[in-house]
Amino acid sequence: MKKLRLVALLCCFVLLGISFNSCLDNNGPSIGNWWVGIATLKPLDEGDFYLQLDDSTTIKAVNNYIPHFDTDFERRVTLSFNYVDETIAGYTRAVEIYQMDTVLTKDVVPHLGEQNDEVYGTDPVELVQDWVWCEDGYLNIRFLAWFSGNPGNKHFMNLVRTASNEPNVFEFRHNAYNDPRMYKGEGLVAFRLKDVVETNGDESVPITIKYISDSGVTKEVIVSYYPKAGVNKQRSLSGTFEKVK
Repeated sequence: MKKLRLVALLCCFVLLGISFNSCLDNNGPSIGNWWVGIATLKPLDEGDFYLQLDDSTTIKAVNNYIPHFDTDFERRVTLSFNYVDETIAGYTRAVEIYQMDTVLTKDVVPHLGEQNDEVYGTDPVELVQDWVWCEDGYLNIRFLAWFSGNPGNKHFMNLVRTASNEPNVFEFRHNAYNDPRMYKGEGLVAFRLKDVVETNGDESVPITIKYISDSGVTKEVIVSYYPKAGVNKQRSLSGTFEKVK
């Protein structure tokens, strides 16, 4: 069984701040009797759903404790869960889910020409390069930026097409709306790429993300996009994530 990307977090673009910890492969016992992961929520009929953990692993809940969580639309989520010794036809593993929260999930936005800087911003941001990856048709970005600590000042994060519409080249833009720089915080955001990336059959293709760094220099990160199941790199994460939009 492929190792699951696990996270330890206090809050991730959610209203509830809950702390989880885990760093083991999914064949062994979990710390605190549950796993914490990032997945795609896939709606089914009548409010039912399943979760895509990576490009080739699906899980289905046999019993969950989140009755008021909206499962009507697809998006990236964080969740705490445990594997159970049951089999559900059509899914890789059966689980019990204890908690689930929405990760900010957005579409790629168009280039606005001269309005680009005003709308999308030119504030610096740093990408945690080992935590920029594509999975299940989404680009996932962990970033660092300056924040004031005022929860009412939400920063604006976007993945923007380039002016020349270069294939598979994008800008990661940050608008802090003049929020005072008091401390450096972390964030996590996902972008839908399925109808945006130009692919070559089932082969993986490189995509380039450009961004303005703290030094004012434009940098770039290149990651692989898999139209179908690909190899996912194991990662572990801990931190407190800022609320952005």
